[in-house]
Amino acid sequence: HSSGEEWNGLASKGRFAQGGKAPPLFRTPKFSNRIQSETPILQIWSRLRQFSSVELSKKLIKQRYEIEAIDFVESGLEAIAEGLAFCIQNACDYFDVAKTQKSNQQIVSLYYGGIALASAEMLASPHGPNTLDEVESMTKFGHGLFTIDGTGDNQLESLIVGPLSNGFFKKWVEFLGVDTSRFLSKKPKTSTDIGDSEYQIVSFIELLSRVPELEGLFPLVTDAPFNWLAIYFDSTANRTPMSFLQESAEKIEKKGSYIELFDYAGNKDLSAISEYSPLFEQISYGKSNVDEGVAFSAYIKHPSDKYWYNYVNLHKSPFCGSRVILPLFKVTNDYRVICIVVFYTLSILVRYRPSIWRQIEGGIYDSFRVLIEEMIAVYLRVIPEHFLSAILDKRIHTTQPGSLNSEL
Repeated sequence: HSSGEEWNGLASKGRFAQGGKAPPLFRTPKFSNRIQSETPILQIWSRLRQFSSVELSKKLIKQRYEIEAIDFVESGLEAIAEGLAFCIQNACDYFDVAKTQKSNQQIVSLYYGGIALASAEMLASPHGPNTLDEVESMTKFGHGLFTIDGTGDNQLESLIVGPLSNGFFKKWVEFLGVDTSRFLSKKPKTSTDIGDSEYQIVSFIELLSRVPELEGLFPLVTDAPFNWLAIYFDSTANRTPMSFLQESAEKIEKKGSYIELFDYAGNKDLSAISEYSPLFEQISYGKSNVDEGVAFSAYIKHPSDKYWYNYVNLHKSPFCGSRVILPLFKVTNDYRVICIVVFYTLSILVRYRPSIWRQIEGGIYDSFRVLIEEMIAVYLRVIPEHFLSAILDKRIHTTQPGSLNSEL
């Protein structure tokens, strides 16, 4: 009697086994979306910087066209790649210079750096503009956003921010699939000019309330409520009773999932929860601790072979767990869109509203200075990762060496 190892050895020719599987087909190298590092942001920037090369930009664009089976002309890719490389280099320059600037200068640099990354995102997509000139034409009508004074006693918190039906912002969010049909056609002069279009605007404090990473400082600076919810899979509600399993011999196909939602501010009701997503059904109150907030339960329909979180635009970062954000202007809860609008507003304060900015740096609004500095720190770490994911059209997976998710 011989073991399998002995038989295999006898059947081998020299050091090579006989028979076996056919050689694998050659795979074209793909741009990696996995990062293992003690400081992931450094690798995120090195991955972004690779696209300041026209040749590497061309490879990425070609791969994205091929993945979606979209025909392309080789010569046309050159113009797109040149535009992408320029935008990436532009973004790198803005973010690099921001590292040594004071906060007022830093805000302006980071806003324009974000605009450069948004331009790169569009150029990298098979469904975006085909040249840098097309991107530049989007800015002919300005930023596509406006600010006007609010009516509240607090000039900073009540400052109004809104979108316009022309300009860069409108073109970018349209590219992202946002309905812009009800954006205002022209900038209102005062808040009374807005009329019944209030749903298209937010106050500055409502804007900041959509950044979950600020949860530690936000309630210490303002009485305004959070506009995000913690979200979890409800393992108890999703458990199928054993008696039902024993009675049914047929395959049980799951049509949806129950989730738990938690409002740390503790001041939202059922109707407020429904505004976070049209997918939420069967909304009810859950078990709550009055001192810590209010819990809710909801149901999300989805195919049995999919997961619930594929249907909700979740936000998660190194600074917070899974969160769902109240849609900005009632049309989008895309995190990088929210952050760009935050920095647009801050840049307006820095450049055109020195009377308010002076109060932030050392006056009646000085408590906001720490909140804004925290916002800058979050933006520097999170936004490059979000745009790298958008440019690659892949979710970025980062892990620390030695962690459970790291390579052995």
